[in-house]
Amino acid sequence: MEKQAKALKIALIGTRGVPARHGGFETCAEEIGWRLAERGHQVIVYSKRYKKEHLSSYRGMQVVYIPRLPFKGIETLFAAFLSALHSLFLKCDIHMVFDSANSPVLYLFNFFRKKYAINPDGLGWKREKWGRIARIYYKWVEHIVAHFSPNIVADSKAISNYYENEYHAQSTVIEYGAELPATVSKEQEEMILAKYGLQPYSYILQITRFEPENNPLLTIKAFLAAQTDLKLMIIGGASKKTPYAKQIQQEAERTDKVILPGFIYDKDVLNVIWQNSLFYVHGNSVGGTNPALLQAMAAGRPIAAIDCVFNRETMNNNGYFFDRSVSSLARIIQIINNDNLDAKQYAANNLKRIESHYNWERITNLYENLFFELSLPDLSKCGKRFSKWFQITKELPFLCRISKPVVQNA
Repeated sequence: MEKQAKALKIALIGTRGVPARHGGFETCAEEIGWRLAERGHQVIVYSKRYKKEHLSSYRGMQVVYIPRLPFKGIETLFAAFLSALHSLFLKCDIHMVFDSANSPVLYLFNFFRKKYAINPDGLGWKREKWGRIARIYYKWVEHIVAHFSPNIVADSKAISNYYENEYHAQSTVIEYGAELPATVSKEQEEMILAKYGLQPYSYILQITRFEPENNPLLTIKAFLAAQTDLKLMIIGGASKKTPYAKQIQQEAERTDKVILPGFIYDKDVLNVIWQNSLFYVHGNSVGGTNPALLQAMAAGRPIAAIDCVFNRETMNNNGYFFDRSVSSLARIIQIINNDNLDAKQYAANNLKRIESHYNWERITNLYENLFFELSLPDLSKCGKRFSKWFQITKELPFLCRISKPVVQNA
């Protein structure tokens, strides 16, 4: 699509904001945001303030801080509503909303006939960490996205197919991107590895939150069962002490070969650890294109991923896939540790895939084209009628029958 000359005022709503410190939404907002600003667009990123941080702008983007509520259950949605109201006051051309949990704000944009799109992320109602009420809520907001938004951004073909098959809802596929790791000096690399007691290609790496659907406990159990001379490093943790996080700590204490350093946010440190690992374990089983998986691909290391449609799509089958069992992953650990030549070829193929497909310039182009398309005076894209509300609420009895996901024994 040929780009228009008009610069757009674009609001990015529903993330923790910039600078990106946390998940994929924040990284996406930053990476597409500064590139769009560099191209002449006015980009407003709504952010949560951390400590005494106060930035009026960041990398060419305008930063607007939203007051935080002390009530965690409704804090995110409250922030999204305040962001939406503020963006309406600023008369933004495009309102880009992230996370299906924030989809109730779409009612505002429809009421005022504003142009918007929403990236719902993965299937939140399948996450094992949520209780029954939270899962019902995530299924309900998924219905809002499907029935109420004419402009859905799916972060993978599998998510797009899900919305089409489940709700007959069309979407635009725009994945996430990854950056090729920046090079550091040999001295700096050695210093970083020494800090954590690591040697090049002598350890397995996983970077994830300590949540059941990400399977870090399974990784530790499989590592112990494989009985190799390798070490295992799992970077991440839990936002609060949970029984699952406690299990991980207890399992790790069975050996000095398991390293749990907590969260690491320094990109140079992470890149060094990624690039020097023997291989990366990706246990995330719920969601579309995963940013951590993309970064592991960009690091050029072999990957063992849990077998699901999202991971196979992202890697184009270039890797090792395990089911949710200790024996399956333990067998893969032994195969790669035996210097399997396929591992190196898989890694090379994944690196090429990052360079050609999952790069931020291409992703930004896709978002920019979408925003230009939405900015056109097309009444069919101005929003659906409020009768959709009755279609959604009519399905609430079905939503209340959602049962807790079955947790398979590792």
